[in-house]
Amino acid sequence: MRPDGSWTWKDREDFGEAVRRGVLDGELLGTLEDHAQSVLMQAKARTGPFAAKWPAWQPDPAWPRPALPAAYRPDGSAWSARLPG
Repeated sequence: MRPDGSWTWKDREDFGEAVRRGVLDGELLGTLEDHAQSVLMQAKARTGPFAAKWPAWQPDPAWPRPALPAAYRPDGSAWSARLPG
């Protein structure tokens, strides 16, 4: 979905390929389309995450700032499933 409200389906070909390979159930498409219609209705009505208030939202200044893990690297090279220590 673009800021002007226009939209296009994405990854339809990938979904079809996943169904052909047996990775996804073809019946899932109907569920996804139902959810997509709900999102489009919210966008048209400018409700939910599309409400006018969200672009100007700011966190409460009293909230503590989250901290990144000590081993964080922007390229993700230091991430692992193991916990430090």
